[in-house]
Amino acid sequence: MPAFDLSADGYTINPIYMETFTGRRFDPTLMVVDDVCIEDIAHALALQNRYNGHSKGPISVARHSLWVCHEVELSCAHDRVLALTGLLHDAAEAYLGDIIRPLKHRPWAVGYLEMEEQVEQVIALKFRIPFPMPEEIKAADVTVTATHEREERRRYNGCWQLDEEHFLQRYDTLKGWT
Repeated sequence: MPAFDLSADGYTINPIYMETFTGRRFDPTLMVVDDVCIEDIAHALALQNRYNGHSKGPISVARHSLWVCHEVELSCAHDRVLALTGLLHDAAEAYLGDIIRPLKHRPWAVGYLEMEEQVEQVIALKFRIPFPMPEEIKAADVTVTATHEREERRRYNGCWQLDEEHFLQRYDTLKGWT
């Protein structure tokens, strides 16, 4: 029985689960490894804009993740596991959404951060990447946000379809190395 029914036309909304791009249904607060799918991650991150859309054109979370992956490769001697970790460092946002940095780090956001940590742990298990996030990834994220992305916010006009495609291509390449 659904938690509530808005079925004037027979359509029922059940808030207990989410449905992903590939059709998986689950509660993200009770996520297990089998719920995680790289195609869902790439698609959702490609459609989410960084900075709540406050940039010249769309800069997707997928594009940001590609830039972090590249920064990790340059700073960590092309360590493949760390590069994959960089690519997937914001993958939890595919299931929970993003909260901008000024809000995410307020005391009232503790519940969100706890859920994010649980989802990150499941994702790490799925893709066999380190958990918690290594310092090298956090440093690359800060570097990309504070340097490259700061400039790109003024001129980058991305395309979500390309971001999704490039994210999956990079994943396939890194997966072949791990």
